[in-house]
Amino acid sequence: MILLSSALLFSAFSYESPKDFLNRYDLAMMLEDILANIQIPVSSSLDCCFNDLDTNRQQAIARVLSLKIMSGYPDGSFRPEEPMRNLETVCYLQKLARHLRKHRSDKYETRQLMRAFAYQSQPENILVAKLPAGSFPADFAEPGGFIEKTVFEDLLNKLLSNSGRQSYSLKGQVIDAVSGKGISGAYVAGSYHTAVTDGKGKFSIEFINTDNPRVDLFVAAEGFLTLELKKDLRLNSTAILRLKSEKKLKKAEES
Repeated sequence: MILLSSALLFSAFSYESPKDFLNRYDLAMMLEDILANIQIPVSSSLDCCFNDLDTNRQQAIARVLSLKIMSGYPDGSFRPEEPMRNLETVCYLQKLARHLRKHRSDKYETRQLMRAFAYQSQPENILVAKLPAGSFPADFAEPGGFIEKTVFEDLLNKLLSNSGRQSYSLKGQVIDAVSGKGISGAYVAGSYHTAVTDGKGKFSIEFINTDNPRVDLFVAAEGFLTLELKKDLRLNSTAILRLKSEKKLKKAEES
């Protein structure tokens, strides 16, 4: 699955339950959206089978189940319609954040979730006020209370929407497209930020407080054709940039 090309979008969080409260299957579907958007592969087989979920519904949340972010009950049920309490919801989000931190630490979603959660034992300290004012709804202050679906939808949209100015980093290497060797002294530029590659062709650029994560990169090196490409810094923070030799191109044209 490829991340959306122009913006971080979800399925509008329009899920099955018509009730006001978020239920277990609603939450599983929302977490599945996040995992799918950051290219977590779908497990080819699941070692769980729930007596209250048909095959299609189970496959629809395959990532959430295979990573054990959510699981079922001892009686073999998933209880998809069971309303979610605030504390349970936060705990599942913490499990998601821990997984993303370990396996997708470079992703925008991971950084946002990590900013939102602290791993502390006291429930009242789970949510950390490091996001803009109003990011977390007051409803979460009651750990045992049930959470409304629209409230949770708004929370995820605030956490994972890419509004406002953000900071991104881009690291990579400029190499010869034929030999694969790094090109020293190559010039990499994008959105008024520049870098020069080291002896192995490696570079690093910090894009600080930018309101547009989609940058136009320009790559140039003596003896090579220039390269221009677009890069969405939210989708990937690394890049291998391959330059073609001018001499080899001329020889090919002459022959």
